[in-house]
Amino acid sequence: MFILHYYLEIFSSYSYCSEKMKFMNPEKFSESETEFSELKAASEEATKRYEHIVSVMNDELARFQEQKTADIGLAFHEFAKGQAKLAKDIADAWRSILPKLEACSSS
Repeated sequence: MFILHYYLEIFSSYSYCSEKMKFMNPEKFSESETEFSELKAASEEATKRYEHIVSVMNDELARFQEQKTADIGLAFHEFAKGQAKLAKDIADAWRSILPKLEACSSS
């Protein structure tokens, strides 16, 4: 991002400087214009790559969030099923012990 700001500063100052540079050595002016064009093309390419990366990151973050939401939902569902089975097993254990306890207390 710093590089993009740097290039934007160069571009904004270029129009001001290009008027002054026309009065300089024509060969140097031509070299400067070529260098500026190359830098501008590199900046545009970097901007496109940056925007592509941002787009991919946003898509991947949304996909990741959806997947994690589904995973957590499944984990909670499995946990609830486990808790229900545990409660059923505990109730069955008490039901099996209850007749023995009643027999002990009546004797």
